[in-house]
Amino acid sequence: LSFVMILVYPIGITGLYTFQLIKHKNAIQDAANRESNMDIKHIVFLWRDYQPEFWWFEIYESFRRLSFAGFLVWFKPGSAPQLCVSLILAFISSLAYSYHQPFD
Repeated sequence: LSFVMILVYPIGITGLYTFQLIKHKNAIQDAANRESNMDIKHIVFLWRDYQPEFWWFEIYESFRRLSFAGFLVWFKPGSAPQLCVSLILAFISSLAYSYHQPFD
């Protein structure tokens, strides 16, 4: 059962976030009315910190966290490959944040 939950939680949560954000994409992008829109209040924690055109950024952030937490465990702890991969992931993340500047 624990093995199943190891897969269900990271994949399920990321999938649920993706589904909800895509489903409500147009309402989230409506900058004038999104704060008062009751249809998207239940997912406000997924989009409030981002500019409306970056409604998708929490999906990216979920995959980023998943890659750091889940992908790096396949390397020997403290090894050079683990360090290199983590530095590459951090660099790519920094580029994405610098380029898009998604926060309000």
